[in-house]
Amino acid sequence: MKNKIFILALLLASAGCVQEEMTETRHFHAVTEGVDTKVSLGERNTVLWSKSDHVAVFEDNELAGKYKVSDASDGEQKADFVMVEASDNRGSIGANLALYPYSSGLTASQKASDAYLVKGVTLPQVQQYAEGTFFKESFLMTAAADADKSEFSFRNACGLLKLQLSGDITVSSIQLKGNASEILAGAADITIYNDVRTPSIEMLEENASTTVVLDCGAEGVRLSPDEPKPFYIVLPPTAFASGFQVTVVDVNNGKMILNTSKANPVRRSGILTMPEVKVNSADMDVPVRAEMQVVSTSFDDVKIKVSVTGAVEYTGGYKLKEEYNVSNVLREANWKTSPRVSDNFTYEGSLKSFPAGGSGVLMPGRSYVIWLGAYGKTVKSLKAEDLVTVEVAVPAVTSGGTVSAEVKDVRADFNSVEVDIHADGASMIFAAMLTQNEMMAKSSDGDKISYLLNKVAPVSGEMATVTRTGIPSGEEVTLIAMAVDAQGHYGDLLEGSYSPAMPKFDDSAVLTADIGCEARTMKVKPVVSNGDFQHYYYLVEKSVSSAWTRILGGSLASAEAFVTTNPDHYLIKNTVDVPMVDGAIVIDGIEIGEEYKILLIGQKADGTYSRAFMAVFTPEVDLGNFIYNTGDTKDLWLASQPMVTFGTCVKDGEFAIINWSVMPAEGMTAYSACLTSALAEGCTPEELVIRIFNNGTKVIPDKMETMLYGDDTSAVYVTWCDAEGNFYEPAMFVVP
Repeated sequence: MKNKIFILALLLASAGCVQEEMTETRHFHAVTEGVDTKVSLGERNTVLWSKSDHVAVFEDNELAGKYKVSDASDGEQKADFVMVEASDNRGSIGANLALYPYSSGLTASQKASDAYLVKGVTLPQVQQYAEGTFFKESFLMTAAADADKSEFSFRNACGLLKLQLSGDITVSSIQLKGNASEILAGAADITIYNDVRTPSIEMLEENASTTVVLDCGAEGVRLSPDEPKPFYIVLPPTAFASGFQVTVVDVNNGKMILNTSKANPVRRSGILTMPEVKVNSADMDVPVRAEMQVVSTSFDDVKIKVSVTGAVEYTGGYKLKEEYNVSNVLREANWKTSPRVSDNFTYEGSLKSFPAGGSGVLMPGRSYVIWLGAYGKTVKSLKAEDLVTVEVAVPAVTSGGTVSAEVKDVRADFNSVEVDIHADGASMIFAAMLTQNEMMAKSSDGDKISYLLNKVAPVSGEMATVTRTGIPSGEEVTLIAMAVDAQGHYGDLLEGSYSPAMPKFDDSAVLTADIGCEARTMKVKPVVSNGDFQHYYYLVEKSVSSAWTRILGGSLASAEAFVTTNPDHYLIKNTVDVPMVDGAIVIDGIEIGEEYKILLIGQKADGTYSRAFMAVFTPEVDLGNFIYNTGDTKDLWLASQPMVTFGTCVKDGEFAIINWSVMPAEGMTAYSACLTSALAEGCTPEELVIRIFNNGTKVIPDKMETMLYGDDTSAVYVTWCDAEGNFYEPAMFVVP
């Protein structure tokens, strides 16, 4: 082994939010052998040597020998070091080079008369935390000297990022990533100069990493709420022109993301010091964990165990296996149509009582998918991989039961039949009311039992009520039912036939109506001859609506029969639920210029109906002497224009939410709407007034809001009219 002595010196200057460069000096010392410690920061951020630091030295050779720092140099800026492992001899490079830290596989070559390339360098992706200093294995330093010299003046190749954290958490790790995905670790080439020029690092694509992790050890680093603790990350010189992101992870795997989009360069031989940041446990995004398991199953229930931690809220439910669809579940969950429960949650009990969702009904012999999704501070929208699912098969019921179902009460209306069923000692009851057509395919008891078990949700307990509405006039319906005992055995089949009551008409009473329109409000005033009706059923639909043919049958007679036998149908309105105003039925939101059909039927106190009345009506609006924003009327138009003020307008996903207010000029009545370009373009001023009427509202409040889907070219339009009823050409206001 050669006993050649080399002398090392280095100095690193600090930077606050600005960068400062280090000054580099040359020293000479003898070297001795050392033991294991590390490079660290001394006063004024000088870089200090530690015992047993390993240095690679190329003694006019393409291959490096291995050297160590002496004991005497421990904790000093200046150091002596001695060879502990010689290299094989390979080609001359015309100089002596030194590289800290040492690693095997390094090679050197001469690029120019005073420039040398070292390959095989690696910047670790994971750095180890050290109190008050940095990870030595990442902090590259280089030196060059003439081949006959044994004196080195080391120069720093990297820089430092200094984070200052305070708070109440214990830091497990810190991850750094550039917003432009800069390469921060991995393979690198270093160019060393035998003159005043500083070394340069070229990060390679090979084994490249765009992140650097500072590992704070198994026990972590406890922060102080009062005094910031420094964390140093070694980095190659990097511009970070778009800023960077720092993720602080605590020992509970909670996360806080710190982000800056401003340019923050880390320069060679400099420290980029970031401002103090408080990191408290209350601000950490704790990872969401959701677990679920089936504890037990029976024909009438499933017991589950659920645990959710780290969640802001969670949602869940269950569906028949064949009906479970991930896309639909996610849509329901993320649009908040499924139930939600806040905070962490533990549940053990019946699936039917699961508070996060469910129908409260389980069908024996069927398989279900139970699902659970939890939302954290940053998990605002669930994805398929966020769902926890469990499939469970509910045991089937079998024959051989001794509990029988019986009819307790029957109630029939003009279009419906309702039957109460009772079974002493029953655990559940299956019951259905079927039409004649539905019964045709169920000729045997086996067919009927199979239908109940596979198509009908049972009712728990000893009582059940089954209802069938919308029964056509003169038709009969059949009840089929059976009870299940506590052991899961069903008894004898119950079967019975029933018919709804028939409606009665008063042919002597004549019903007509007076129909008028004001703006978008239609008023239908019943006119009765030789009769006294307590309330009215009515339907107002556009003439082009398929409801007239698809539901009402396409004729006055079929419409009359439908309404009188289906008065509770969702299309049918009545003056009990929606009282008349000044003796008239008021229908808001109609469209100007569209043809409507109006169906009206009266009913007396004894339940007797009038014959149906039908009329066709097209709402219109009188624009008066129209005032244009041109010619002789332009000054009048300008003088009367309302003032429009926009509030908060945001784009939320595929929807635009627009808020605005309208202040009409004195003596004017205004109407306003937010219209997409597709609705507004190509219209005459008069047609645009109608579009505003049909899509907007009269300005009674001064604040309005609308939501538009998938359109960025919307604008607010306002028309107004004076006391004489003259309308003005609409004004357009661009949404900011």
